[in-house]
Amino acid sequence: MVADASFAFPEQPVPLYWNGLLLRVPPSWTPAVLDKYYLLVEDDQGPVMEVKWGWVRGKLSFDKVFQKLSKELKGAEFFSGDEGEPQDPSGRDDSKPAGEAVPRPWAQAVAELEMRMAEQEVRARPIFWRVRDHLESELPAKNITAGRGAVVHSSVSGLAWMIQFYEAGGRSVVEDAIAILHSLQNPDPNHWLPWELFGIRFRTPPWLELAAHSFKAGRYRLEFKNRGWKSPTRLVLERIAPARAVLKGQGLREWAEAYYAKELGSLRALDTTRSSVEVRWQKPPSGWTRRGSRAFIRLSEDGRMILAMFLLQARLAELNEFGSIGNTYATIPRHEGG
Repeated sequence: MVADASFAFPEQPVPLYWNGLLLRVPPSWTPAVLDKYYLLVEDDQGPVMEVKWGWVRGKLSFDKVFQKLSKELKGAEFFSGDEGEPQDPSGRDDSKPAGEAVPRPWAQAVAELEMRMAEQEVRARPIFWRVRDHLESELPAKNITAGRGAVVHSSVSGLAWMIQFYEAGGRSVVEDAIAILHSLQNPDPNHWLPWELFGIRFRTPPWLELAAHSFKAGRYRLEFKNRGWKSPTRLVLERIAPARAVLKGQGLREWAEAYYAKELGSLRALDTTRSSVEVRWQKPPSGWTRRGSRAFIRLSEDGRMILAMFLLQARLAELNEFGSIGNTYATIPRHEGG
């Protein structure tokens, strides 16, 4: 995955919101791998964080999660917390963890997360491991020497997360890991979901779910579909840059109707004047299905990027939310620091 240099990182921790995962991370930490419910983050030295999450019906068995993880970490000493309590009664500091326990400061950080999210019926357990022998596992880098993290589950939302922070070459991530863990949010499945990464942000209504995504230098594309329908409504968001090089002197409408001929083929432009900043199209609901489509293509506020949004084959109630979705879709100003 490649993120181009069309936006600058701020200095403060920044939101990393991806498909229900809501965290704040150091600005130098960037997604290296994104899947629907998987995230691998790197800094300038390599992998530093890995998160897996998803929905769990009923009560989560922490023991089963720990057993599976310890089997994957062959050649490592693996320790897990018991009911969120520190396993090290000696009070040793985090730089010298007890040989048989999760380091006390880390166990306390996980317990504090559980207390902070108690109203959402969150249970959290710490994990800690370090490599002693050759580690025969599928870690994202061979030089990783230790890891710490947590398994977290909310009975309210049904979401479960497994977060791991990696250490390599004597590098410590303890301070960043605690701050990131404490930034974890539990999304409300009935509310609009925030998304924010790679310099773009938007929100999606509860009836949409992620279907496909692609982040390439110069072109980001995300596709959503509504839940539970055989002929789903589609929402498509694209960000293309740099705008000047892409347009090559063409007007925005002229370029868009050629570039997005498939999406715009059956839609009618609403603007009679050829705006150089934004153009909108629509196809009113028609036929027995009463489905319609809407779209806009606009330049970002600084004029450097092209933002495109399509809501295709949507029902009337869904079309009524087109404006609300579009109003949240924007690039992140360069001066923002979170």
